Amino acid sequence: MALSFGADNGGGTRYFTAPLPALVDGNWALLCWIRAVDFTGSGFQYALSMGTLGGANSLHVFTPEASQASGNTWTLRALGSTGTEVNFGIGGAGVEFPNDGVDRLCVIQRVGTSLQIYVVPEGSTVASGGISGSTTWTTGAITAGTLNIGRRADGAADRGWQNPLGQIALLLNDSLTTDEINTLATGKPITAVRATTAMDLRFRTDNATEPDLSGNGRNATRVGTGFTVVTDFFADTTYGFGAVALNGVASQGTMTTAATGATLSGSTVIATITSVGSATALASASGATAVDRFTQVAAAAFSVAAVGAAALGAFGATGAMRAEVQASATTTTMGGFVLSANAGALVNAGGGGALDAFDQVAAIRLGARADGASALADFASSGAIAAEARAAGGAILAAFVSVGRIGERHVQYEHQVVVMISAPAIYVRLPIPELAVSATHDDIDCAVEHDEIAVTATANL
Repeated sequence: MALSFGADNGGGTRYFTAPLPALVDGNWALLCWIRAVDFTGSGFQYALSMGTLGGANSLHVFTPEASQASGNTWTLRALGSTGTEVNFGIGGAGVEFPNDGVDRLCVIQRVGTSLQIYVVPEGSTVASGGISGSTTWTTGAITAGTLNIGRRADGAADRGWQNPLGQIALLLNDSLTTDEINTLATGKPITAVRATTAMDLRFRTDNATEPDLSGNGRNATRVGTGFTVVTDFFADTTYGFGAVALNGVASQGTMTTAATGATLSGSTVIATITSVGSATALASASGATAVDRFTQVAAAAFSVAAVGAAALGAFGATGAMRAEVQASATTTTMGGFVLSANAGALVNAGGGGALDAFDQVAAIRLGARADGASALADFASSGAIAAEARAAGGAILAAFVSVGRIGERHVQYEHQVVVMISAPAIYVRLPIPELAVSATHDDIDCAVEHDEIAVTATANL
């Protein structure tokens, strides 16, 4: 995914701001993906910018437009608090990005005393199709500041970014090898763990706040309106750290981290993801076969979502304030959901084949819901204040067992209804034209209004 800033953004009215950490007087790497769509004109387009051009503690990444005779294809101007300004680009004077619609990985990194710049088209390598260059780094560390994404920091005219801009990531105290850059340019994840990731922005949706998936809280804030989401963008790749995204791969495999997020598109499985002591944990799959074996301990928020997945199961959580499992469209089953001592828990399936094997202990609220599902079954809970199981258009709603609840409710539309009540009082509203009621006691009051039956009971129905 990416966001297009628009061909009319020459004035830089659409942009994001984000807190950029200090660039250490050592190794670091700044990566981003761009798409070359519109570089017509005679000005410059700034992708990233911080501080005053030529001033102390400034950083600017830009490219000239087609009619601009000066500059290079991908240029960095940077000055720290000491030394002299670095002003270096690759691609040759007047060689702009062609308006070919190709996505390109752009890397600027410091390695020792060297500044290295790479621009590699999707599916290519540095040696075949890419361009690169290096020079001596002549300034010191750059202190932290506000990074402008999509314009020059001073808001100068004809300096706005007018093309799609995708993932932006920053590594501190580390850099990338040429082989790793080649791997990323082909859309594959690198395997080395980058423990010092300082920023990871994806721009997959037009959000007012773009979350920093590195876990460091350096979120980007949107300014202006009129951005367009680019859904066919080539890159959303893994740098081997923090929250990761994978496209078209067989498996995420195993990941253990303090803050876990995994997003897959067209993948086979999200499996064996463990998070401990995290404020937020998320696993999301679109068109994936399975989302399973997701374990969370002592998290404030916890979610697994699948769209078009075949299975969503083996979900375990302990001590989380909120837990959610959600599946939509063609999900076959949602099972193996086990939670303990949660304040809130929800299982939701839309158009799925089954919603079952849901166990909950000591939850304040518990919900299970299926729309168009064939079964909602094996739902057990103990010590919860409220519990609900609901199915619409499904074949059966059964095997719901509860102990120690104040209230619980089962609602089933269109097909067979099975209601089991373990609380001393319950209100069940069934908006269906006919209902056969049998009871083990005579203590049942029924009222019928407009093809609806309201039941108040102290016995099993």
